[in-house]
Amino acid sequence: MLPLPLEITMAARQFLLNITLREVEPPVWRQIGVPGDFTLASLHTAIQGVMGWHTAHLHAFEIDGKRYEERQDEDFDTGVPSLDEEEYRVEDVLAKGRSFTYTYDFADDWQHDIIVEDVELVEEADAGDLSPRCVDGEGACPPEDCGGPAGYADLLGVLADPNHPEHDDAVDFVGTFDPEIFSVPQANSLVYALLALEAARKAMAGG
Repeated sequence: MLPLPLEITMAARQFLLNITLREVEPPVWRQIGVPGDFTLASLHTAIQGVMGWHTAHLHAFEIDGKRYEERQDEDFDTGVPSLDEEEYRVEDVLAKGRSFTYTYDFADDWQHDIIVEDVELVEEADAGDLSPRCVDGEGACPPEDCGGPAGYADLLGVLADPNHPEHDDAVDFVGTFDPEIFSVPQANSLVYALLALEAARKAMAGG
């Protein structure tokens, strides 16, 4: 029998993801670190925060030909075979270099290309400090319910033209909006707020 090592060092894993929103100009992308023990449900919440969405619509992950999404009541079943995102962790289904897609709002069809840029091992003593965090990014998140990439392009055109007959309505819809502006601290604030809401909902449900 081989002797056991005197000390076994446990390590957690932090996944560095690059997220790019398809078919929009100016470009919109984010870089975020998430713990490997995050469920895909929590990853969805973190993506919502870092992108600037507000969890108002359905979503799905496509990873290695498999679809993962929130479990729905029969009345809201999309009819597409899928796995429950609550039952899978990031480190169960992802690895360095792997790419996958995340779709938000099946009507507007916001498709995100995501790649795992790196996986960092974190010593057990420091694992308690792991938390999702936005590292970098560019471009404002399109407003919710603006019609997907094509609708967003039309909206930007209307906002840029004060003489357009729909300009005032567009301003009323989005308020002050600059497609070039992005703030890492604001993104992290929204990530933390949405994850806190998720934790509160689970606690109330006894989950």
